[in-house]
Parts: sequence; C-alpha cells; structure tokens
Amino acid sequence: MKTKMTRNLTSLALALAFIPAASAAWADGSALKEHICRGKIAAVDAKERTLKLHSWLGVFASWKFHLADDGTVAVALSKDATLNDLKPGMEVAVAYKSADGVRVASSVRQRSHDYSGVVQNVTSTNREVTIANGRITRKFWVPENARVAIHERSAGLDDLKSGQRVDIHFVWQGDIPVAYVMEDTTASFTGTVEAIDAGNGTVSVKHLLSEKKFNLGDRCRIVTADSSAGRLSDVRIGQTVTVHYHDMGGVLVASWLAMDKGLAGTATGDRHVTAK
Repeated sequence: MKTKMTRNLTSLALALAFIPAASAAWADGSALKEHICRGKIAAVDAKERTLKLHSWLGVFASWKFHLADDGTVAVALSKDATLNDLKPGMEVAVAYKSADGVRVASSVRQRSHDYSGVVQNVTSTNREVTIANGRITRKFWVPENARVAIHERSAGLDDLKSGQRVDIHFVWQGDIPVAYVMEDTTASFTGTVEAIDAGNGTVSVKHLLSEKKFNLGDRCRIVTADSSAGRLSDVRIGQTVTVHYHDMGGVLVASWLAMDKGLAGTATGDRHVTAK
C-alpha cells in the first residue's frame, strides 16, 4: 500500500511540474500550430503592423493578420523588406498562428512563379519582353533592378535577342507579370558549320581545332537573317553560327542556333544535308 501511494504521489508531482511549462508554452504561442495562408494583399497598415488578404474569391473570403514583432517580410527583389514594401495586388504566402481568432504572422513572403520560353520581342523603352512558349505568348514587365544574366554573366535588357531561350522568375503585381530574374543558362559556341544530318537532327560546328556536334532539341529555335523561326534547311555549310546549348552528360543539346547575318545565305546547294 505504501509503495502504491508513493507512486501516486510521484506521478502527481510530475504532473504538477509539467503544468507551468505547458502554460508557458501556450502563453507564448509556441504550442500553437502554424498555418499557411495564400492570397492577394488587399490592404496594408504599416503603423498598426497589419495586413489584409483576399483569396481567389475576392472580398467573399478575406483574412486579417498582425505581423509579430520579430516577423519577417520578403518580396521578390529583397529578403529584408518591410510592410511598406507590400502593395495591394501582390500574391503572398503568410505563415501564422491563431489564438482565439486573432491571426499573428511570423512571415510574409511574396509568391514567385517560373516560366520558360523563347524571346519574341524586346521593347526597351517600356521595359517589356514578350516570351513565346509553344503557341502561347506572354508579355512581362522587367523593372530596372531585375537580374538579367546570359551564360552566367550580368547583362542588360538590350542584350536579349529574338529567338533566345530564357528562364524567368516572376511575380504578379495585380494583373501584371513582373519578371525579376531572366536567365539564359546555356553555354554558347561560335564557329563554322561543317556538317548537317537532317535525319538525326544534328549540326557539327568547328572553331579552330575544336569541333562540336549538336543535337537540335524539339524546341530549338533557328534564327536566320530574316526570321527567328527558321528551319534546318535554311542552314548552309560554311556559315558562321552561334549555338546555345546544354551539356547533358557529354550530349550537347542545342536550344538556339543563330546564323551570322553577314554570312547567312552565302553558300548554296543541298549537299550539306544528309538525309537518312
């Protein structure tokens, strides 16, 4: 009996010792489950440290959040942003905890999207780029502080050429897709066309002692002097071309082949094509 009573007293002591710790956890919110809410910003009050979100249903589904004292804000071009950088119409994801209906956010992150395609047109004055992906074209606005890179080197908007394949990271600002990163991650090689195998879809290009054989991808864009939608039959032996490609374990896959405009069409005849 004495042993049983001792065990009961021990269990009670442990339970009582746990209560303050549990109460503290609930008091500071650490025991509350974190949730993620996604939507578009409807309003921001930086002074009160609050923001209001609408879902895709618009005003029919909205939520109000208080940003915690140690809460963080990140937008496309800045990971150390503030509530003042959040604008109505921005797509965001909010990490928060709720206590008695009051939602407290630990972080607000602007949502980013990816897109790939071929440059169709560049308008420097309006800082707009039109990208084609198959039969779908989409126009992006490119802010001045956006990152544009070609072959891992910093570039400008004017350096993008029609027919060039790019990867884009963008955000929605209202109904406008804003590209904050535009990259051509391919390698490039410039040389003279040595051979073309139309049956296998390959082109061999030589520069000095280096010769590379490229496999033309299904979406490889061939750029001629007159068009950014050329064909393999437009390419001639002896032409100077620049090829953008990916090295896939030793297999060179071309995504863009552009002819030197000064030499395009100088060679004639069909002897350059090997049909199989």
